[in-house]
Amino acid sequence: MTVRNRFLTTLIPIAALVLSAGCGHDEERRADARLEPLSVKVIEVARVTGPKPIDVRGTVQAARQANVSSRVMGPVVALKVRAGAKVAKGQILLEIQPETSEGQLAQAQGGLAQANAALSLAERNYQRFEALHAEKAASDLELDMAKMQFEQASGAVTQAEGAVRAASSVAKESIVRAPFAARVMETMVEVGDLAAPDRPLVRLESLEEQQLWLTVREADNHRVEIGQEVEARFDSRPEIGVVTCRVVEIVPSADSATHTFTVKVALEGSRREVGPVRAGAASGRPRRVPRRPELGGPPPGRSRACGCAGR
Repeated sequence: MTVRNRFLTTLIPIAALVLSAGCGHDEERRADARLEPLSVKVIEVARVTGPKPIDVRGTVQAARQANVSSRVMGPVVALKVRAGAKVAKGQILLEIQPETSEGQLAQAQGGLAQANAALSLAERNYQRFEALHAEKAASDLELDMAKMQFEQASGAVTQAEGAVRAASSVAKESIVRAPFAARVMETMVEVGDLAAPDRPLVRLESLEEQQLWLTVREADNHRVEIGQEVEARFDSRPEIGVVTCRVVEIVPSADSATHTFTVKVALEGSRREVGPVRAGAASGRPRRVPRRPELGGPPPGRSRACGCAGR
């Protein structure tokens, strides 16, 4: 190959590269010529708070529960209620054979009568020795002994009166009554069963006071506070829709197995709207919506999602 040919071979790629670069610049200039000014809106990024819901589940529980028992020992002679019945405060639940308690009351009353008789005698004896001591006919020791006997008799009367009151109180429990307005959840005895102190006879749950017990994760417990509003739905009462409640208690100890806390929410404020909800009913999607710091633009409008506004 000659020197001339080698020169031409080298020159051709360089010329092609120059032409290619020139075409690229022309395309950029044409693209720049087609661009138009853009109108943009600038907003300031600020620290704002917004709602963030937590979905939890729970069950309806009676705020007041009682296993009713009696201090009277004896067979059950009448059972006046059955499970599911509504009872008013003071209504008779069952009756226990009263002979044992009535006998104890009679014994206490007899002891009181004896104590009163002994007090009367000791009082007259003390007055007698006071008169003799004033005439120098009785020694100081004899007067002190008479006074001691009088004070002992007075104390015995006080003791006997207390025994009568206690026996009378126990005797009244032969008729077992409801301590508050409630629903009978379970009867634990039948007619003929022996009632004894500390043995549960009837289990009651209040009708007027109900709570929703929510199970909240340990990680979310710091986002719940007393007085916070909660919106809830009930699986068994879908026609109710969303019910607004309020947190009244946060159980301070966590369940070691599930790492959850129990949060108690009062339902009293919603009873006029929904009526009583059966204890044990499940709450389908109760939520709370605490407010937490986030970065964003203007605060969003209030969400219509089920939830509650925190602080």
